[in-house]
Amino acid sequence: MVEEEEFMIPSLKRLAIKMIILFSIGAVVVLAAGSAESQQLNLADSPLFITQNAPPLNLMVLGRDHKLYYEAYNDYTDLNNDGVIDIGYKPSQITYFGYFDSYKCYTHDGSKFVPASVTTNKQCSGQWSGDWLNYVTTARIDALRKVLYGGRRSTDSSTTTVLERTHIPQDTHAWAKD
Repeated sequence: MVEEEEFMIPSLKRLAIKMIILFSIGAVVVLAAGSAESQQLNLADSPLFITQNAPPLNLMVLGRDHKLYYEAYNDYTDLNNDGVIDIGYKPSQITYFGYFDSYKCYTHDGSKFVPASVTTNKQCSGQWSGDWLNYVTTARIDALRKVLYGGRRSTDSSTTTVLERTHIPQDTHAWAKD
């Protein structure tokens, strides 16, 4: 038993000495790296083998499944990040994004909604609020289309542009509002 203890003590001392040496080397490396970070580096913005400037290209791959046809504003999500689930329409707290201008009032001419007046508080008397129309009618695919290219156009000429919401399948896509 005594022989094992005498053998272990020198090996622990050697291990401690090795750890102190490694720690010292690590400290020197960190200090040397710190001085290199403070210097300005001139790195190339493009591959070195390309001599001509090429236009940047972006590729977006989007899943095109049934969830894109869900309502954009459901009643089980915290839309304004206050920690409380937002149930119902809350114009004083949230501005709803969609095809309609949230600060305009609309009338319906029999085939489409037409802007009729401007409002400062998103409330309209005898007319449709654009903010409320966004809350009720915007599908996720409509919001995505509006962000990417302005929306789905049913009419687009030099004098008239009419945006049209997507077709909502009538299978399991319930649009219930509380």
